[in-house]
Amino acid sequence: AGNWAEAAATYEQVIRQAKPGEKKFSEHGFNLGFCQLRLGRSAAAEDAFRKVVAVDPTSAKGHMNLGIALARQSKYRDARKSLEKARELDPVNVEIVFNLARLAVDQQRWRDVRAYIKELDLLAPKDARLAQLRAVQFNARDESLR
Repeated sequence: AGNWAEAAATYEQVIRQAKPGEKKFSEHGFNLGFCQLRLGRSAAAEDAFRKVVAVDPTSAKGHMNLGIALARQSKYRDARKSLEKARELDPVNVEIVFNLARLAVDQQRWRDVRAYIKELDLLAPKDARLAQLRAVQFNARDESLR
């Protein structure tokens, strides 16, 4: 219902009762991290997602969301490592590629942005976010010409 704080508190309570390493520990930890991101608590989200990937190092979603939490804290190098690990685990996941592209935009790595756009043209040619990426890239190129 959009009550992220209440949801986070509930997940924290459930996690305290779960045994580390249990599948539900990982699932609830992921949900807690997502709630923390929605609440703008990037450091708390990072902590939750680190626990998720510690329990399940093969969780592409866990690594992707850890990367997002790190990027929101301007920890770009670690964010990129997490997102690249997610991509290694799930190479055709559109969400991972979009997040890698967003990170490249944040870091103004325009060559990488172009490469991600080409890849996304194949993976998700009708996704509206692709047009947004193109616009950002075009505007950045336009700015550099002035």
